Amino acid sequence: MTKDEIDTEIHHLRIAMRNCMVCSGSQMIFGDDGYKWCPKCSSRIEEINKLDAQRKAGPDPKKALEEARAAIKQAEGNLEDAHEIQRNLYANILKAHGLNSRDIVIPGTWKCGNSPVGRCVYNTFEDPSHDDCLICHEPEERK
Repeated sequence: MTKDEIDTEIHHLRIAMRNCMVCSGSQMIFGDDGYKWCPKCSSRIEEINKLDAQRKAGPDPKKALEEARAAIKQAEGNLEDAHEIQRNLYANILKAHGLNSRDIVIPGTWKCGNSPVGRCVYNTFEDPSHDDCLICHEPEERK
């Protein structure tokens, strides 16, 4: 649980104690050893104490490390998926324009509505100055 979740849970337990039908959260039960909390509020106090100790201790370092490693692994997988999609898009652009793998196709900075990558794409082997987008035929340098 995060610190905010713990604080919320403690808050809810304290509200439940105030609204207790037995003791009203005011130790109204009189026993052999004087006034005491009702059994429900006693368990709520134990739960509050456990949550408070958990909040003060902070997150478990091993668990936090495992969660960070899992998040990194997932991000690496997502990045690899994105790279694969990008490679496939560029391969399709090469194929559609009759280019072979020696031709270097790179995206430009201008938006290109018909481009599968959303940007102008230039063949740097035949057009090193980027004067002709393969899709819209606009130059990279525009005024």
